[in-house]
Amino acid sequence: CAQECGLLRPEIIRDLALERRGLNLYDISPYKVVALPDGRALALGTDDTANAREIARISQHDADAMSGWFAFWQFVREATQDLILQGSASVQEFRARLQRVDHSAAALLCDGAIVDLLDHFFASDPIRASVAAAGTIGAFIGPYTRGSALVETWIRAYSGDDANSS
Repeated sequence: CAQECGLLRPEIIRDLALERRGLNLYDISPYKVVALPDGRALALGTDDTANAREIARISQHDADAMSGWFAFWQFVREATQDLILQGSASVQEFRARLQRVDHSAAALLCDGAIVDLLDHFFASDPIRASVAAAGTIGAFIGPYTRGSALVETWIRAYSGDDANSS
């Protein structure tokens, strides 16, 4: 339940006066800790600079790739922005909108597995595993399941997530 409340769009919180009705959201940082087999741990939170340093301890390539990851999600949100608050957008509507600007992104996001998307950006397994968890949250599917990239898409493009958290 807490996960879903954190994904509420700010407009929904405001329009329903949820704070006045008792909703309190707290930033918890780090919000994700990934224990690695070699004894190290990856702790990610709400500070992008600290996250970049933390990721660089595992892979400098992946730390450098984070800006491309964030830019990709910003592109997706901008391409589909008007679908966000008009009710339940279908996968077909989302695909059609995204295909207007990028055919390959539309195919990857609507039909692909989250691991396929992550392979475009990240090189190290610990970072891919850390980010892949979002592509399976609440869906009862695995990261190699076709369609798991779409779960990540809904979370990042249609929630209150600012897309700058991994």
